[in-house]
Amino acid sequence: MAAAPAPGATAASPGAGAAPPAPAAPGAPGANAATEFRNRLVTELALSPAQVEKVDAIYADARPKFATLRDLPAEERPKARDRIMADIRARIGDVLTPEQKPKYAALVAQAASRQNTRGRIYLLGEDGKPVAYNVRLGITDGTSTELIVPAGSPEAPVLKEGAVVITGTVTPGSAPPKPATTGPRMPF
Repeated sequence: MAAAPAPGATAASPGAGAAPPAPAAPGAPGANAATEFRNRLVTELALSPAQVEKVDAIYADARPKFATLRDLPAEERPKARDRIMADIRARIGDVLTPEQKPKYAALVAQAASRQNTRGRIYLLGEDGKPVAYNVRLGITDGTSTELIVPAGSPEAPVLKEGAVVITGTVTPGSAPPKPATTGPRMPF
């Protein structure tokens, strides 16, 4: 026998649980990825309605913690974010059954392999001087690296395919750099 939806709620397909709350502030970087991961948990682990409620509460509890990251110096944010994420993962692990835990570990490992890192690139400004941009780096082959630029970001018009990136400088009186003659660096 199926339980009736809560007042004001709409009926959902089995295993879908309640409508997904945004795990991060709307429009914040990573909000869509976190919501997508939450939805994958619900469907791929076949979470019960009680588990969905607990997972949503974990994400809701983490939202203010993510908001405090803005107040930290930029160099402290990645470690603080990692601590929050580790806490979320541990708390979600406590909600799962023994049968769900191996699947959850696989989902976490898969998500970790997709994570991107932060970097800084320089483009020539209109005045001919270098302009720094903080970016998220995606996949790389050691020679080319993907830049992840959200479509609505203020940098999107500048950080587009074909933009010329400064990769080095030459000082007067020094020899120009030699072109690379090797292939991509492999991680082994």
